[in-house]
Amino acid sequence: MLKNKKALSPKEQEVYFALSGNTNKIFTAEMLKDFRFTDYNTLKELLSSMSKKGWLTRIKKGVYYLNEPGSSGIEDIFKAATYLYNGYVAFSSALYLYHAITERPYTVYVATRTESKSKILGGIEVKAVAMGARAVGVTKYEGYVVSTRAKTLYDCFHIPDYAGGYGGFTQATYALALTTAEWGEFLVYIHKFDNGAAKRKMGYLLELANKAGGHVPIKIINSLMSEGPLIKLGTGKTGKYIKKWNLFDYIGEDYLLGWTK
Repeated sequence: MLKNKKALSPKEQEVYFALSGNTNKIFTAEMLKDFRFTDYNTLKELLSSMSKKGWLTRIKKGVYYLNEPGSSGIEDIFKAATYLYNGYVAFSSALYLYHAITERPYTVYVATRTESKSKILGGIEVKAVAMGARAVGVTKYEGYVVSTRAKTLYDCFHIPDYAGGYGGFTQATYALALTTAEWGEFLVYIHKFDNGAAKRKMGYLLELANKAGGHVPIKIINSLMSEGPLIKLGTGKTGKYIKKWNLFDYIGEDYLLGWTK
C-alpha cells in the first residue's frame, strides 16, 4: 500500500494496477476509455476519488499523474509541467535538464505563447511565461519538451530574471558551449526579435563569457556590433563605460562573472 494513502475500492484497484503497467505516468480519462473499466462518467468519478485518496495527482481538469508506490506525489515535475501548460520547459529549468546547472530549480518554468500564470503542483511552483512570437525553438530531449540549447540561451538573455540574472546568462553561455550550428540558430533569434541596443548588450555579455573561458566565436560577437545611442546594463549611480559597445555597465564584472569564483 502507498504510504499515507487511503484504501482503494476494488474497481479503483483495477484501474490503478492497469495504469501501473504503463511507462507514461501521465494520462487522461479519455485515454482510459478503451480499457472499458466502466462507463465514462463513472470512470471520471473513480479518477476523482483516487486523486482525493492520494493515489493520483490531478494536474489539471481531466489530466492525472500516477503516484508511484512509496512516493508522496509527482516525481517528474518537468514532464508534468508541460501537461499543465501548453508550452516547453525553459530558462533555468531547461538549463537543469541540459546539465548546464546542477542545482534543481525551485520553480519550473514553462514558456507559452499567451499564458502567464502559476500553480503549485506536487509542492513545486510551475510558472507559465508568455513569450508571444518568441515561443519557438522547441525540441524533444530525453523525453522532455524543452527549448533547444540555442533557444535556451536566447531565452535566458531575453528574461534574465528566470535564469539567475545576467550573471546566470554568462554562466549558461560557458556551460552550454554551443556548437557552430547552434550559434547560427542563436543568431536567427536575436536578429529576428531584437534591436541594435539588445544586440550590443548581448555582444558585451558574450565577450565577458569568453573572458571567463567561454568559446563564443569572435565572428558571432562582432556580428552584434552596431552604432547607436548609449545603453545601460542594470541601474545604479556608479558603473563602467565600455567604449566598444557604447554601454554603461552598472552591474559589474564581479557579479556578471561571480560564478567563476
